[in-house]
Amino acid sequence: MFVSCLAGQKHFKSIIRAKWMECRRLLFAGLRHDRERLSGTNKEAKMARTFKITGYLVDANDNYDAEDIEGIIERHTDLIANLKIVASSEWKWDDDCPENFEGCTVEDYERRF
Repeated sequence: MFVSCLAGQKHFKSIIRAKWMECRRLLFAGLRHDRERLSGTNKEAKMARTFKITGYLVDANDNYDAEDIEGIIERHTDLIANLKIVASSEWKWDDDCPENFEGCTVEDYERRF
């Protein structure tokens, strides 16, 4: 019984090792593909896309300034960002202000500037 248990452990270890090697192979193949795609060494043309973002962020707790927001966007993406962030002057937040509800209009946001 003890011998068969050891044989079972060796077989189990070889299965685990084979699965690990397969995962490792797939991981490195994926990384190599991503590296080629991102570096432009593959044969396909490297394409880009530009996104224009228009919107408003409301910091109800006064935790951020414009530089913080810009830094967050730049740190958490690998996008090249040409940002122009304008902050309004401080204003008193209350639960009834329009910015606290869905359907807040552009005019509601713009009046803060």
